[in-house]
Amino acid sequence: MLMIKGPYDSDIVLFPLNETSETNAITQANQAKPATETSQTQPKQPQSYVSFERSNLGEDYAIFQPGGNLIAFWSERSGEEQLWVSHGNGPQQLTHFPMDTYIRGIDWAKDGKSLLVNANSILTQVHLDSTQESFPLEHPVVRLFQWDSISNSALLAVRIKGILKFVEYDLNNSKFREITDKNILWALKSEDGRLIYKDHMDQFWQTGPVEPQPIKVLDRQGGRAKSFVINNNKIYAINNENQLWSYDLNNDSFKVLGKVGDDVDYLTDINQTQILMTVQVSAKKK
Repeated sequence: MLMIKGPYDSDIVLFPLNETSETNAITQANQAKPATETSQTQPKQPQSYVSFERSNLGEDYAIFQPGGNLIAFWSERSGEEQLWVSHGNGPQQLTHFPMDTYIRGIDWAKDGKSLLVNANSILTQVHLDSTQESFPLEHPVVRLFQWDSISNSALLAVRIKGILKFVEYDLNNSKFREITDKNILWALKSEDGRLIYKDHMDQFWQTGPVEPQPIKVLDRQGGRAKSFVINNNKIYAINNENQLWSYDLNNDSFKVLGKVGDDVDYLTDINQTQILMTVQVSAKKK
């Protein structure tokens, strides 16, 4: 086995959505011009961003609090991956998980008063006062994609007898429904209940009454992003061309909203006015 190891410093960026929209206006104008002229007037990409709660270690999975001003994320700033929240004026550490903890997915409750965290393959509900409740699962959780706190169900990747399965898990009765045994990179339900997932071939799928259907218009749009976001029944992600795009599930419309910098890894959340992204600050290979 050949491995590459080294410190990786990622940061969270809070960025105004309207700034990418302004870039998109330039992009659309360029599309209407001859190729020779377009090549001279390409939209300028942002080269640097202001980090949200900067540290010199890894931060990731930043998501907006429903109905509030907090942003939740994991950070290694205390020495281990822990869950933190912040409103931009000083972070608060919510968890004190043991040494060598790894976090693979977090999501807010609908009321914004707690979060579900997948830490060390175990689901734990963490309240804003740091109290916790764990949910014992028969199978180890590889990744938490989404938590519906109303029905208390979660979209998970779990390992069953060594095989990775994509399931919907009921935390009330510890029962799960297998959706597919494909290698799923990311999955979310829209506000109206439609299940969207992206497989290891970067193909987006939407589940139907009989079998999942590919979203053909999104072919080659998911290569850069391991994750995507759904807000107001619209899918958002970043492609290999550094383009932030949206796809409206209601009217099947695809739009390029603008460009992001080369240092952006992927999009983690979006609301009406701002976006949250993970950016690579530095990485050293050993």
